[in-house]
Amino acid sequence: MRRTIIGSIAALLISSPAIARDGSVLIRNARVFDGTRMLGTRDVLVQAGRITSVARHIGAPSGIEVVEAHERVLIPGLIDGHVHVFPGAQADALRFGVTTVFDMYSLADRPTIERWRQQRVADGEVGEADTYTAAIGATPPGVILPSC
Repeated sequence: MRRTIIGSIAALLISSPAIARDGSVLIRNARVFDGTRMLGTRDVLVQAGRITSVARHIGAPSGIEVVEAHERVLIPGLIDGHVHVFPGAQADALRFGVTTVFDMYSLADRPTIERWRQQRVADGEVGEADTYTAAIGATPPGVILPSC
């Protein structure tokens, strides 16, 4: 759930100077949807890139920046189930709150596909949506496509 909500937080805070370099921020008065139900207006505390608390009122830790959500809705990251990856697409997706994409046809080489896999299993900060790929798509008989 960390990445999914963090992706939406990224969309809320895009271009905001409030989020600390280590990913710490307190978001006040966000209407939080947890993927199943609306929790109502809550504060969300993110410390070092991890959500550490979601509550009606959270006291701001010393030195942490506070962003007022003005009751905007904070949702889990979105999943796009059918994309065709091109340069910059995954970074754009994350910027708009899409945290996972499924690439339905790719000419990505094996090192690129391996980098995508490593990102999915890593527990660090990411700059683009997680990517799963079908690699070369299904084609009619007799069509020869470049291999990965």
